Amino acid sequence: ECFFAFLAGYVDADGSIRTVGPRSARLDVQTYDSGILHGIWEGTSAVGIYCASPRVVVQAGWTNNVGIVQRQDKWGIWIHRRKHLHQLLRRLLVHLRHAKRRNDALTALHATQSRT
Repeated sequence: ECFFAFLAGYVDADGSIRTVGPRSARLDVQTYDSGILHGIWEGTSAVGIYCASPRVVVQAGWTNNVGIVQRQDKWGIWIHRRKHLHQLLRRLLVHLRHAKRRNDALTALHATQSRT
């Protein structure tokens, strides 16, 4: 449970939960700390929740349209497979503290619920 409490805190701070369609959703976390994301990846893998390994989403040196230069690599990790996202959100929901994240998680749980 400690891992899920930690992950919920990180999602509250640097993550987003989006419903992409009537039966699809995704959770993503982006940060400059690749070590944290690799730890999240290892932790989710250890409990059977699949996500691809962390990767760079914005490279250091990139300049945006108003001239701000990215000084470090920004890393990201995503979980979007319905079954795995549903399992993860059920574990995170009790630990999420931000109202928006809780509402987004509930909406995503409904979207990822298995339909028979």
